[in-house]
Amino acid sequence: MAEPLPPLRGKLVRPAALRLEGSASTQLKWLRGEPPARFYPPEARRLGQDGSAVVDLLINEAGQVLEAQLISESPPDLGFGLAALDAAKTYEFDNPLQRLVLLSLLIEFAP
Repeated sequence: MAEPLPPLRGKLVRPAALRLEGSASTQLKWLRGEPPARFYPPEARRLGQDGSAVVDLLINEAGQVLEAQLISESPPDLGFGLAALDAAKTYEFDNPLQRLVLLSLLIEFAP
């Protein structure tokens, strides 16, 4: 049985961080991190179900994820949200802005 997810909330709000949206988000380049498949929800894998989740990330000057918050998951209740949070927390980015950055990211899972 999957762990219950916290209630979905809006995007992270950090006054000191710059929010990157749309084409501005390409300023950050993903460097490394565990593949989402490593965190694939067991029940979804058993069912052959694919899914996705949108997470909001707070990324520091060095490109490390300091905080991740679930925005949405599809389909609900199969564990894709928690899996996406686990994967996102392993990500590192090239952050040429050298400042705190907020970024929303779609993480997809396919069996």
